[in-house]
Amino acid sequence: MNSKQNSTLTMYRRVSNFIKKWLQILGVLPNFTSLQTAFEKKLSQIETMANQQAQDLSGLRTKKEDMKASTSQKVLDMCHRLEAFAKITGDVVLVVCHTIKSCSSKGLKRVK
Repeated sequence: MNSKQNSTLTMYRRVSNFIKKWLQILGVLPNFTSLQTAFEKKLSQIETMANQQAQDLSGLRTKKEDMKASTSQKVLDMCHRLEAFAKITGDVVLVVCHTIKSCSSKGLKRVK
């Protein structure tokens, strides 16, 4: 949340505390109880959203990078296995096709 939103949320909390403090006096106003209940409900929703926005996303970013690295490693392993299979079976077309189109053009490097 930005500073303006934080200031507004702080103001809402202060208003809520004021209302709770003077509830006996304010409660006699017509329709006040239902409005106060709706205000408290919306305030709790805003606070929940503020807490969700404040969560650190670096853990998710790190996990995503790890998943990408793991996937790249698995793809590279499959490329090597395909290349070995093509050489064992003597399939020249598969070796040439595999070398030109998959590993070489994608810029993947062998990891040992």
